[in-house]
Amino acid sequence: MRRDRATLARDYGNGLILSVPFAMPAHDGGGDAAEHGVFIFEWPEDTGVDPQAEVLASALPAILGHALVTKRRQERPLHRRVADAGRRLMHRLFGPRHAAFKLGSLAGLAVLLFALFATGDFRISGDATLEGRVRRLIVAPFDGFVASAQARAGQVVKEGETLATLDDRELQLEASRWSSQQNQYNQQANDAEAQRNLAQIQIARAQSQQAEAQRRLSESMMAKAQVRAPFAGLIVSGDLSQQLGGAVRKGQSLFEIAPLDAYRIVLQVAESDIAHLKVGQRGELVLTALPDRTIPFKVTLITAVAHAEGGRNLFRVEAAPEAEVPDLRPGMAGIGKVTVGEERLVWIWSRRFIEWSRLQLWSWLGV
Repeated sequence: MRRDRATLARDYGNGLILSVPFAMPAHDGGGDAAEHGVFIFEWPEDTGVDPQAEVLASALPAILGHALVTKRRQERPLHRRVADAGRRLMHRLFGPRHAAFKLGSLAGLAVLLFALFATGDFRISGDATLEGRVRRLIVAPFDGFVASAQARAGQVVKEGETLATLDDRELQLEASRWSSQQNQYNQQANDAEAQRNLAQIQIARAQSQQAEAQRRLSESMMAKAQVRAPFAGLIVSGDLSQQLGGAVRKGQSLFEIAPLDAYRIVLQVAESDIAHLKVGQRGELVLTALPDRTIPFKVTLITAVAHAEGGRNLFRVEAAPEAEVPDLRPGMAGIGKVTVGEERLVWIWSRRFIEWSRLQLWSWLGV
């Protein structure tokens, strides 16, 4: 070191030279070797050394040396950096200290092995809605006006219970008119019998039968003025309480009713999952309103037509409940999961990414 400093002073004519060494310790983990160096500061002999400059020169090497070595390490080729990182990893795994890192690595390895070799239930999930197996429409039997409304959507009704009443005064007048006509024709038939006019008798009797048929038709329509529930169930739609006195047309839908003891489950399954489903598979449903209950079901129908919803293509899958659960109502929603089979956990957890990657590779490369 003294020879080098003397040579430097002789060659460059500087009489005052300050050598400040620095050391960069090895990277924690053994990947990068320790490095060291020396900073040389020179002053003309005739000017002397400023004390502040000497203090600054003694402090700078620790900072600048670290920056220079770090930059040098970062500019190494990629393969050398990868190799150094591998050495650091192996040093932490098999060298002294780093107990927490070793325990974490063992735990990660155990989880990886478990995922690679362990199996579990592969299930397809989707939004589910509860519907009545039968939904009966109750329509207006004739043109008329709403006289009263006893029920509306959301109410549970019994079989034969009156839901609404239509104004039947015109039907009563029509029935009275046809009854009067029938009496007149009967009287004409009696008079024709007294006169032994066979042709007139046949005509009067035919007219009487026609009037009787019209009267019975009017009376039958009067009986239908009382709109009744065909079976016990829940009124899904329909509210005539806001239409009292309003006109209704024959065939117009008044109510829609669904039974409370016959349901079907409708699942909305994404197109990426529909290929895994088959009729006969079983699953479970949990409703938002009854999160503490699980309803088993069996897939009964898979439709072949998709519909777009929220930017996704969804298929309608129908299933039948296999257990009776009280307090169910049509329209309840939840999450349904269909059990497809048993697969490795690593495939179950990564299948969506794998399928997405295959699709992207095919779109980019055509392979």
